[in-house]
Amino acid sequence: MIRRAAAGAFVGVALAACGGGGGRLTTPTAASGPPLSQPALVATTEAPSPPRGSPAAAIDALCRAAGDPDAQAAATLFADDAHDALHDLALAVESKDRASAARLYQATEVVESDFSAAGTPTGNRSANLRALATAASQSAAVLDVATSPCPK
Repeated sequence: MIRRAAAGAFVGVALAACGGGGGRLTTPTAASGPPLSQPALVATTEAPSPPRGSPAAAIDALCRAAGDPDAQAAATLFADDAHDALHDLALAVESKDRASAARLYQATEVVESDFSAAGTPTGNRSANLRALATAASQSAAVLDVATSPCPK
């Protein structure tokens, strides 16, 4: 009997020292925590993506397209992720600053022409996409929307 009491006291002290919480030994199971299939949260240094359709998302797509040497991939980025948002931005800016909206429309037209004309040199297309990103950023500023320029 004394042996049992001594053994019990030893286990209790050992568990308390390890943070066993009142002498209870628990084994992690699916029932004691988040589902095992749930991905763990991982810290990242990447900034979250801007909301789709926002001026920031359109500018981000323009910057990515400017850096893509594949004309078809760049055209897809422009069409899918920037084009409609740029027209929406121009419409929103038009009543506040017609000149900014006009610059945005003109820069958009240049890029649309680049993608419709076969054989536009990559350097010209890239420069035109960056110019459009700058025009979009300036138009967004009219609406007090902060955006980031394309990295150099």
